[in-house]
Amino acid sequence: MRWASKKLFGGAMVRAVMLVCGLMAACGAVCAQAEPSIMITAAADSGANDARDAATPPWPEPVPKLTIQLPGMSHHFDPPVDEHGNPLPGREFNERNWGIGIQLERALGGQWAQWVGKISFGLMKDSLDAMGAYAGHTWQKRVFDSDTVSVDVGGGAFLFYRTLRFDGPHVLVPGVLPVLSATHKAWGLGINVVAVPRVKFRGGTMPNVIYAQFTKAF
Repeated sequence: MRWASKKLFGGAMVRAVMLVCGLMAACGAVCAQAEPSIMITAAADSGANDARDAATPPWPEPVPKLTIQLPGMSHHFDPPVDEHGNPLPGREFNERNWGIGIQLERALGGQWAQWVGKISFGLMKDSLDAMGAYAGHTWQKRVFDSDTVSVDVGGGAFLFYRTLRFDGPHVLVPGVLPVLSATHKAWGLGINVVAVPRVKFRGGTMPNVIYAQFTKAF
C-alpha cells in the first residue's frame, strides 16, 4: 500500500516536472521569437530618431531683431545749386532729418556667420525739407563685438521716394550706399551712418551728404 502510494506520488512528480519543463521550453521559444522583433522595432525607432535629428538643425533659426529708426541729422558738403551749378540764394539744405522707421536684423549663418542682414523702411524729411519714404536692404560684417558694443560695416541697396529740387515733385531714386552701424547692447541705443555721393538725375541732383540716423533696438 505504501509502495503503491509512493509509486503514484513519484509518477505525479515526474509528470509535474515534465509539465514545468515543457512550459519553460515554450516560454523560451516565444521569447526567442519576440526578442528579434523587439530589437528590430527598437532599431527602427532609433533610425527614425536619427533621421529626425539629422533633419532638424541643432539650434533654432535666429529670430529677427527689431530696431526702431529714430530721427537723425546730416552734413552737406556742398551748398544747394540750380541745374546750371549756380548757388541758390536764400536756400539751405535741411540737416535735421525728422522721421521714423523700422529695421529688422537677422544674423547670417554658415560661412557668413560674421555677417548680418538688415531690412529697413520708413519716412523721413529729406535734404530739401520735404517728407519722403525709403526702403533698403544691407549686408554688414560685424567687425567689432564686445559685451557692450557691436560695430557693423557694409553696404546695401536703397530706394528713396523723395524730391530732387526745392518744391519739386517726388520721384523714385535708387542707390547703392556704404553703411556703418554701432549699437550699445545694454541700452539698445545705436546709430546708422550712411554716405551719399553727389549724383545727377534727370529730375535733379542728389546732394553729397553724410547722414546719421539714431536707433533703438528691442
